[in-house]
Amino acid sequence: MNGFKMQKLIILKRYHLRMLGLLLSFFSILFSKNNIYAEFGGAGYTRTINYDRKLHNIYNLRIGYGFNNSDKNGTLHFYPIGASYLINKEDYDIEVGLGTTLLNGVLEMRGDVIGSDQKIIFICSGYRKYLIEGKLFVGLKLYYLKVKNESAPWAGLSIGWAI
Repeated sequence: MNGFKMQKLIILKRYHLRMLGLLLSFFSILFSKNNIYAEFGGAGYTRTINYDRKLHNIYNLRIGYGFNNSDKNGTLHFYPIGASYLINKEDYDIEVGLGTTLLNGVLEMRGDVIGSDQKIIFICSGYRKYLIEGKLFVGLKLYYLKVKNESAPWAGLSIGWAI
């Protein structure tokens, strides 16, 4: 076999290996574990409905929606977005993560007005216990939130369903 044919064969094998890797990644994402849950407190300040997805069983991506009504400032919408690293055991997960909560509306904290141009930055650590054959779960997360020049510890309780 001459050098040109050998190079072409090597390039073709690399291409097939990459395509196989992409296909395996796609199926890994497709059959990952999904969770739908409500969180009280937490990254959404008061209450949120969230969707998260486990990737390769060690990473977790989250997106959520929440709102809070106020007579003074109207409705405030929260959109928590985050990523976590998971330590998995058979019936529970321990998670460490970070993210941001986007705001739409006005939030007033300790006399400080926080508008839609601000974001809440958070780091979190939590525990999630799976019950009823791994379908129902309850969790507790501890947060450290930062908005503008203010920061504070916070907590969130969650209950949800693994699908």
